[in-house]
Amino acid sequence: MLVNGRTLEHATFELPDAYEVVAEESGVPPPTDTTLAMARREEIDTALRQAQTERADLESLCELSPEELGPLEGAFDETTRKRARYVVSETARVHEVVDLFAADAPQAEAVAALGRAMLASQRSLAADLEASTPEIDSLVDLATTKPSILGARLQGKGAGGRLAVLQKRADDAGGR
Repeated sequence: MLVNGRTLEHATFELPDAYEVVAEESGVPPPTDTTLAMARREEIDTALRQAQTERADLESLCELSPEELGPLEGAFDETTRKRARYVVSETARVHEVVDLFAADAPQAEAVAALGRAMLASQRSLAADLEASTPEIDSLVDLATTKPSILGARLQGKGAGGRLAVLQKRADDAGGR
C-alpha cells in the first residue's frame, strides 16, 4: 500500500491468493516511549531543510528519485544523508512494487519484487534510519531462509515489536 501523508495520494493492490502478509511478534519489545521516532522525524526534517538549500522548490524528500538525491548529498552531514537516503529509497521501493501490481505484471514477478523490497526496506531501516536492532535483523535473516517466506521487515516505530512477513499461505507452502 502507498499512502502519501502530505498529499493523501494512495494506492493499494491485491496479493495473489497463494500469498499473505502476516504480523509476527518478534519477541523484541518495542520502545515504550517515542524518543527514537521523534528524533528520526526531526533528522528527516533537517535533511529536507538542508536539501532545500539546493532545491528551494522541494516540499518533501519523497519527491526525489534516488538519482536526484545524489547531487544533493553534499548538502548533508552523515546523519541527514542516511535519513534522506532512507526516505528516498523507501519511496522508490514502494512505487516500484505498486507500479508492478498496477501494470498487471506476472504475479510471481510482482510478489518476488515485493519480497525483495521488504528485505531492502529492512536493511535500510537498520543502516540508514538506524531504527532496527541486531536481534530484529537476525530474525529477518533467519525467517527468509525458509522457502515459504519471500520477505520480512520491522513494522511500526522501530527498535522492536512486530515483523511484517510476506509468505506463501500455509495450505500452499507445504509447511512454514
